[in-house]
Amino acid sequence: MNFENRLPRVLYAASWAALILLPVSLIWTAAAGGLSRSALMRALPDVPVTDALSDNAVLLALAPAAIGVAAMCFVLWQMQALFRLFSEGQALTMPAALRIRRIGLGLLVAGLAGPVLRPLQILILTSANPPGERMLALGIGSSDVGLLLAAGLLTVIGWAMADAAWVAEENRGFV
Repeated sequence: MNFENRLPRVLYAASWAALILLPVSLIWTAAAGGLSRSALMRALPDVPVTDALSDNAVLLALAPAAIGVAAMCFVLWQMQALFRLFSEGQALTMPAALRIRRIGLGLLVAGLAGPVLRPLQILILTSANPPGERMLALGIGSSDVGLLLAAGLLTVIGWAMADAAWVAEENRGFV
């Protein structure tokens, strides 16, 4: 088996492992108390969270993070399917092109989730603070920009591959 056949199989297994480990690690973190108020305060030392913040507000603040996790699970699901197609020799096909486009769109959702939902989380976490001590923090980092650019690139590649797959299928019909 050559490298071109082996690599998609390795990546298929790796994407399945990541797809399983991501939710399992979140469940493990929750069970170990990693989603408690004190853990949240340690993770966000610059956000002034008071003891008056209810447990429901803490859970509500963690809920937007689920959107990013769900998007990444979707991306990993699409990746394992794409690598399976590649390992079967179906690279220039419509299903592969659609998977690439879906990976790009999933990464776009994940990339937008951080900068859009982070301020909402901080606002929720500081909502119990007295007036003047509530916070709204906006920010975008280079990793956010990089993820959005990669998402756009994969989406465009998916569209181009769909066109190429259509032409390849049409050419196979002539032969």
